[in-house]
Amino acid sequence: EHRDGRGVGQWLDSRTEFSALQLRYALLARWDALAEYRMTTATDSLDRVGWLIGVDRQIGENFRIGIGWNFTHFGEDLTQIHYDRHGFFLNLAGYY
Repeated sequence: EHRDGRGVGQWLDSRTEFSALQLRYALLARWDALAEYRMTTATDSLDRVGWLIGVDRQIGENFRIGIGWNFTHFGEDLTQIHYDRHGFFLNLAGYY
């Protein structure tokens, strides 16, 4: 919850939820393709849905690098709901 002013005004609900369903497909050697269906719901705005696609490559045992395109107009950072987050992305993932 938040207020319009500091310590004054009515409390407003600012809850936002993000969901994603990802499908990966193994291509050649160490390459993977991915498609992700995304949805965000906020109490004070419309529900938004869309797709993200990408391709990535396994580099060594514990690292993956990929690129893709976000067709939605939102990202997974729920503190920044601007609905202008579409376009190209670079994905770096390390794990052990």
